[in-house]
Amino acid sequence: MNIKLSVVIAYYKNETFLKLLLRAFQQQTRKEFELVIAEDDNALDIDTLGIADYTFPIRHVSQEDSGFRKCRILNQAIKRATADRIVFIDGDCIPHPRFIESYLNLLEYPCIFGRRVMLSEGHTEKLTNGKSSLAILNLIAEGSKQIKHAIYYPTRKPNQTNSKGIWGCNWSIDKELLCQVNGFDEDYTLAGIGEDVDIEWRLRKNGVPIYYAKHRPIVYHLYHPEHYNDAIVNQNLKKLKSKRQLGAAYCINGIKKAD
Repeated sequence: MNIKLSVVIAYYKNETFLKLLLRAFQQQTRKEFELVIAEDDNALDIDTLGIADYTFPIRHVSQEDSGFRKCRILNQAIKRATADRIVFIDGDCIPHPRFIESYLNLLEYPCIFGRRVMLSEGHTEKLTNGKSSLAILNLIAEGSKQIKHAIYYPTRKPNQTNSKGIWGCNWSIDKELLCQVNGFDEDYTLAGIGEDVDIEWRLRKNGVPIYYAKHRPIVYHLYHPEHYNDAIVNQNLKKLKSKRQLGAAYCINGIKKAD
């Protein structure tokens, strides 16, 4: 199989959600991809996932659970990825059946992102119990939010944007462009900024054009309690501000470490 995309799943302690994601990837309309499960923990038994049953390769990188180190494990996943193009999705987001197809049709854009539909708590529970689907009528009936992002429009042309930002749960980029800024900045050890806002400004600083693909790559965010709050975000914003003042696109504590 010709692997054209390496899909990195940022995963943390929810095997029920992960199995929903794997099932959705099995149902993709295009198959030229691999999955790299980036686990910010070391608890997942990959053999229990039945990986032999899937038609795509599954790789797994993990680390000890020692606080929030999502940026570090994402960098490890980048190093394990075999494709020249990487797609990022979070372990609490189910991909639309044409998610892979959408990103394969957008390879001409060096960095591109989509948005997510926000599923309700009740709908999430039904999905995990196999008692519902992601049909539009179900989204409406179950009280989902941002349903406008569930509309699939495959011929809509992406727009280059400075006003809308990357969300870490749904974006794609050439691997080489990530390496040019040294990947994710591992100085961020709290949730909420480092895995999307920080790397976005460094990519822009490095001259990478960023495009928004509205209604093309679609994901559905499964409900769960938030893992962070405004105080945590504010701490990260202070760190982000100081780093932007320094103005370096290439982070020191990234894929490659200083000797």
